[in-house]
Amino acid sequence: MNKDIIEVVISLPVNTFTGKDIYNIFLTNLWFKPKKFYGYGITNGDKVFNTKFFEKVKQQKGEVGFSIWDNNDQRFSVVRHVPAHNFQRIHIHCDVTRYSEIFMELEKYVLDNIITMYAAQYYDAYLQRAKNATAYRVKKLEPPKNKLIKNHIGMLEDVDVSNNPGRAIMVSNMWLTSNWRMWFGKEFYNHVDKEHLKKFTKANQIKELQNDILMIELYEGPMQADLPENRAIQQAFRDHIDMEELIKKLK
Repeated sequence: MNKDIIEVVISLPVNTFTGKDIYNIFLTNLWFKPKKFYGYGITNGDKVFNTKFFEKVKQQKGEVGFSIWDNNDQRFSVVRHVPAHNFQRIHIHCDVTRYSEIFMELEKYVLDNIITMYAAQYYDAYLQRAKNATAYRVKKLEPPKNKLIKNHIGMLEDVDVSNNPGRAIMVSNMWLTSNWRMWFGKEFYNHVDKEHLKKFTKANQIKELQNDILMIELYEGPMQADLPENRAIQQAFRDHIDMEELIKKLK
């Protein structure tokens, strides 16, 4: 397990980027060496022949969707639009040493369009939202015995995440969470007033960016989420925007 991986999840309006756009922004200079891939309507396999595969990505239009992995927890994927979700998602796993470099590209090409976006330590974010024991076992981890609850067939295989302050959930056209860094765009302000977001006093920093984007950093470093004081800040932010009621409203 590589604990130095940052997860970045970006919610965008549907069909913001075509395959050619994604190729020009990211795939011309990918920050890791691909080892396997899956492309919706393209192909899948354990060996990536970059030119051939990426040429097919470039041809995808609004339904663009694919995932590329290396052997060290790094990943780049674009989730295909489906009828139930009127948004496009970009999902990135990168080594923490490359985060600043990658974020510069996000800032130039992606940030202006976001609905919501977050960055966090990958495994912490994964386990904060992991709702069953299998999610732990695939990562070669033991599920927390004190959080195991019965599943639909009466086995202690589900995990109670209801008290995990860093859990993420997708509702409506956005991902909601309380984590290291979060960005909010104009569409989100239809649900939570921008000025109210800025009044959260426990954040490490809050920045107003160009084009009405707000960045909130809850605590100093992405690897520090599990500190009790940072869990408390995560919960405080959830409470500040009444996230549980917002989730109910948007479902």
